[in-house]
Amino acid sequence: PDVNGLALKAMSLGKDLFRKGKNVVLNVSDMESKVRDATSGEKWGPSGTLLNEISMATTDPAHLEVVLACLWERLKESGSSWRKCYKALNVIDYCLKNGARRFVDAVRDNIDRIEACKRFQYVEPDTGRDQGLNVREKCKAL
Repeated sequence: PDVNGLALKAMSLGKDLFRKGKNVVLNVSDMESKVRDATSGEKWGPSGTLLNEISMATTDPAHLEVVLACLWERLKESGSSWRKCYKALNVIDYCLKNGARRFVDAVRDNIDRIEACKRFQYVEPDTGRDQGLNVREKCKAL
């Protein structure tokens, strides 16, 4: 049996259970939990299904408010949390193309939040790799 694969699956399941438990304790809504998952610090990106669920939720004014609040928080991330900011920009990009018109209007009204990411800086101390470049480039693309 593939022990490494089994260990990775167990670790992933453990993280998922921890995250769900934390969301219950902190009284995090289902939609906020989905946006947090889509913009997590994990190395892999969100699934197309999750992105679609989030973009479809932007048609509901209450969900739209939750989605935007969570995305604006993620855009404030800095340094080693660069993936959260980068993924938030990816979710914004997806929702601009597939979400509600209200989402587009809200992003336009808050463009300064996205513009601020053009100055994102982070260089990995171990490798010297400029990970901030990913965020800055995604910003320009938006």
